[in-house]
Amino acid sequence: MLHTYIGGRSRKLGRSILTFSLPPILTCIGSTSHCRGICYGVKGGQAFLTRALKNTRNLIATKKPNFVERMARAIENAVRFGKVRAFRIHVVLL
Repeated sequence: MLHTYIGGRSRKLGRSILTFSLPPILTCIGSTSHCRGICYGVKGGQAFLTRALKNTRNLIATKKPNFVERMARAIENAVRFGKVRAFRIHVVLL
């Protein structure tokens, strides 16, 4: 079963924008040591263990063979029922 955390209760983005995030640094292809040293994705709310666990769980889910199908269905259902107006991937908010 696909266990992902699709967020949608961000104070900054609003409830109608769903989000799906991955762990910072680990998933930043091509990042430099300077970039990793100042990354705001590892500070603030992103540094909490619960957030890190959700993002890691999402990363693991992306490796599943049915990930794209399941994620597309989840987004389609949210749109169909009028719960969302946008979907943002890899969100890092302070």
